[in-house]
Amino acid sequence: LLEQAHIYKYLDEFEKAKKALNLCLEHDPHYAAAWNNLALLMRQLEGSDVAIQVMNQAVEKNPQSSFLLYQKALFERDAGDIETAVKSLEKSIDVNPEYGRAAAKLIYELSDEHYSGQHKEVIKGLMAQVPFKIIGKHVYLYAIVNGHRGFFLLDTGATTSIIYERFLRKKKLKLPPYHSITVYETVMGMSSMYRTTADIKLGDLDMKGVEVGVLDFEPNDGSDGIIGQNILSQYSLEINYEKGFVKLVGL
Repeated sequence: LLEQAHIYKYLDEFEKAKKALNLCLEHDPHYAAAWNNLALLMRQLEGSDVAIQVMNQAVEKNPQSSFLLYQKALFERDAGDIETAVKSLEKSIDVNPEYGRAAAKLIYELSDEHYSGQHKEVIKGLMAQVPFKIIGKHVYLYAIVNGHRGFFLLDTGATTSIIYERFLRKKKLKLPPYHSITVYETVMGMSSMYRTTADIKLGDLDMKGVEVGVLDFEPNDGSDGIIGQNILSQYSLEINYEKGFVKLVGL
């Protein structure tokens, strides 16, 4: 019956598609895919409000379906009801925390204003908001390197994240043995960058064994290194200049 509904919808025979989906649900009121398809069809025919009514019925009959709660939230989001969408997503996490990781991510993307924070542990590791400072035209933020706080330039043009030796000396910090050395020429002569790994924490993002370059360099901006693309490429990046934070969301 679900396949028939798809065919009818493809042929623009919407009433027949609707009838097939309703028959599907008469036989099995727990058929989540049929509920979702009926809601999609009703949104096309009668608008978002009717589609949400369908999803409300679906969740009423299947209160333990994380999938249906998540899909309901998508309809609510598309209708512009962000606050209700967030509540549906939070219920989805309560029902199934593992499935809820996607829901937690969507909560974060939808609206920080409406997020209650009660599912912070589910969100942790997926995304973070990190305060930043502007110096000149550049963005800087604080990161924790092997337990020590440092001040880093955010550079989307740098392929590798870098820690300056000055920071390591100041913090008396020892990193794992270097596994390679890159030698290059500068206006000051030949220089070397040693490659190793470090544990780096940006807000709630706790990254273990990140590849970093160690460089003996004295920047005039007071920074301790660079957060580069080997970290940033794993996240979508949004800089909120008005609120003063960098938002990182796992891809």
